[in-house]
Amino acid sequence: MMPFPQPMNISDLIEHKRKGTRPEVPDEVIPGFVVGSVAGLVAPGGLGKTYYLLNLLHLLSLSYELWHPFFKGENATEAPKANNIKTGRVLYINLEDPLSVLENRTFDLINAITDSEANAFNDSVDIVPYNGLNFCLLNADGKRNDPEISNLKVQLQKGKYRLLILDTLRRTHLSDENNGGHMSALLGIFEEIAREFTLGVLFSHHCNKFAIQNGSGDIAQSSRGSVVLVDNIRFQINLCGLSVEECQSDYADGIFETPAEAVKAGGKQLYRGYFLRSCGAKLNNADPGANDHWYWRGPGGVLRRITTPAEFAKLWWEKIDQKQVFPKRRGNGSPSRRAY
Repeated sequence: MMPFPQPMNISDLIEHKRKGTRPEVPDEVIPGFVVGSVAGLVAPGGLGKTYYLLNLLHLLSLSYELWHPFFKGENATEAPKANNIKTGRVLYINLEDPLSVLENRTFDLINAITDSEANAFNDSVDIVPYNGLNFCLLNADGKRNDPEISNLKVQLQKGKYRLLILDTLRRTHLSDENNGGHMSALLGIFEEIAREFTLGVLFSHHCNKFAIQNGSGDIAQSSRGSVVLVDNIRFQINLCGLSVEECQSDYADGIFETPAEAVKAGGKQLYRGYFLRSCGAKLNNADPGANDHWYWRGPGGVLRRITTPAEFAKLWWEKIDQKQVFPKRRGNGSPSRRAY
């Protein structure tokens, strides 16, 4: 049993007030995700969680994201460093994909950056393919699997990691995801690891069927299973695709609802399926919108930051043909014409 922790020293806070200073601000993995805490990444299956996580590895290795060249000049690796992003080592445990799949996805990312950046990525990241090896931190009866937990801690002691990624949550345990007690126990293990090793623990998870069917994948409660998986964490990012309805909005102006429409217009890459966004579904320690970003799927599925789909479409046609005209869907479903 752990000893009862010491009370917070309020006298120190009073002294800060007297001096006109303040306590040290929380150390964050990314804005709102405090080191020593647990966070979630939630998305429908097949949308791009692994690619997003690889981008996160890139961010923590180099302190900037991979932007599309349209928004940064000709060299996509000249992005300014992101604010408040510290580089650090990451242990990414992938529990779903076979080694060959993971190797190819990682290669596509490495192929999109410079050699020096690839070396920095290699120095900062440990990617462990755990598919088929029965990784389990919590047994079916809701009790800890201490041998597996100890095995994980041994690896964490070796690496001095800043972030541990577990992809996906369902494969970290054998318990009932709808059982609040079991999920509290699982999150308790994550919190124990986060506190003991002073790192962030990020688990990926799937949306529930209701959220997928009703287009509410951007809210915290879209997470599958017990509400404990939302209520007991302080940071959650959701990934959402660009819906048919969103194609009618200004920020998706010029994006096609179907692949056939995009191909017919000569802009295959402007089909809505190429776009996704991250949104801060639960940000207890960050400003609203701090992690709301749009991405475009490049070659190999690699995600590149963009401003908005509409701006991407505008720049796409400008690069290809200054006189290009293509159809845009009106709200009533009939095509209009718009030139960039």
